[in-house]
Amino acid sequence: MGKSESEQDNLKKSEAEKDSLIKTLQEDVEILTKAVKHVLETPVRKAVTSISFIPRADAAPAPAAEEKKAPQNLSDVRARLNQLTQDPKLAKSDRELITAWYERRASLDQLAKFFE
Repeated sequence: MGKSESEQDNLKKSEAEKDSLIKTLQEDVEILTKAVKHVLETPVRKAVTSISFIPRADAAPAPAAEEKKAPQNLSDVRARLNQLTQDPKLAKSDRELITAWYERRASLDQLAKFFE
């Protein structure tokens, strides 16, 4: 009878170990479930499709005493450049410079020769 009692004790111990193992595995599954839910429920960031205002570095008004012929605002600049681009005799380098200004790769100082 001593053997059967020790076997019963071993069975009880193994059942207790299984129960503790099951509890730890359930806790691990809960943690992983929370992590997956967090990843899936976070909103996806969207790309920037438009920007309403980008300040230009060269848009600051120039001193009036130094440059009397300089345009007063951006609408004057655009009007003058529009006149120039309509001329079919405009040099390719000048046309590229105007395009670069519209693409914000050139400064207003580089366009000074068009306002003289």
